[in-house]
Amino acid sequence: MKTLLRLIYTSRSNVHLDEAGLASLLEQSRGNNYDSGITGVLSFGHGFFLQVLEGPERELISLYSRIIADSRHRDCEILDVSLTHDRLFPNWTMGFVGAFKRGSAPYNELLDYRIVRDDAAKTRALLDDLLEIVTE
Repeated sequence: MKTLLRLIYTSRSNVHLDEAGLASLLEQSRGNNYDSGITGVLSFGHGFFLQVLEGPERELISLYSRIIADSRHRDCEILDVSLTHDRLFPNWTMGFVGAFKRGSAPYNELLDYRIVRDDAAKTRALLDDLLEIVTE
């Protein structure tokens, strides 16, 4: 079984993304991610991005390098990086979850930038919340 990298980050948006702009961003991401073997989920709302990405290490590092250079993002912060053999989002080249769909404390704290980095319990709670949302 091949080892994959999982990366979770947040950033602030430098641009106003309306529904059409977000749809365009998702369409572009899905095509690029499919070609690179990357899966994951994006949440956007209230001017913040939260994204979980999974895939081959080289491709994922390359993608994150493009994200931090993208003028649509600022204040990129990696919340967690880990090696894994199993994808949490195997069928999503880029799933989307609207912000604040759930009122969980970890999710809201991440979007409000109040999370303490390297808090494994909050990171796990966030992943559990995202998994619950996308499998509903």
